[in-house]
Amino acid sequence: DALPIFEIETQDPQPSTKRDFKPKQNSNYEKETTAKYYYEDELGNILYKICRREWLDNGKRKKDFMAYTKDNSEWSFGIKATRHVIYKLPQVLEGIKNDKTIFFVEGEKCVDEIFKLGQVGTTTAFGARGFSAYSPNYVASLKSANIVILPDNDESGKAYANDVLSVIKSEVKSIKIINLPDLKLKEDIVDWISNGGTVEELITLVNKADN
Repeated sequence: DALPIFEIETQDPQPSTKRDFKPKQNSNYEKETTAKYYYEDELGNILYKICRREWLDNGKRKKDFMAYTKDNSEWSFGIKATRHVIYKLPQVLEGIKNDKTIFFVEGEKCVDEIFKLGQVGTTTAFGARGFSAYSPNYVASLKSANIVILPDNDESGKAYANDVLSVIKSEVKSIKIINLPDLKLKEDIVDWISNGGTVEELITLVNKADN
């Protein structure tokens, strides 16, 4: 269910000036923050947060993501001026130290699902659109890791996986890309698990896959 994501504040729709405008077009834009994801440095200090917002637009669910930098006890909009890190950095570094598999997915929600399985996962803010500009920051944290990339089942997911692969393959200990079986278009690891996928099946897929 991947939908467009934005780093800039989006404005609520304004009434149309066209004669055929129907009020119902603007009747259900109630944006709700449904999750907050905190990005930390090596010591667990919060650098920034990503807020996921969802709303209905004429019956269709939409979402966007807002970013805020932590400045002492205050939050300021945007994260371009701060250090960019991978999600769950302290846990990833500990996982690398213990030679664990690090699952690289698209989106913080997917990472949280990986942790629910007792595994270690990571991602970067704003997915494919936000990776390239800050990739050197991310690579530095993944040296000597055993990486398994789990792409979303759509074009942007595959592009993100390939971007990650091309940048980190020379720096990590091992790397695999695994396309989860039986995913419908736009589905991801969260959908795979909700459809019955288990950690045992995931580990089997990892062990069978070639580097």
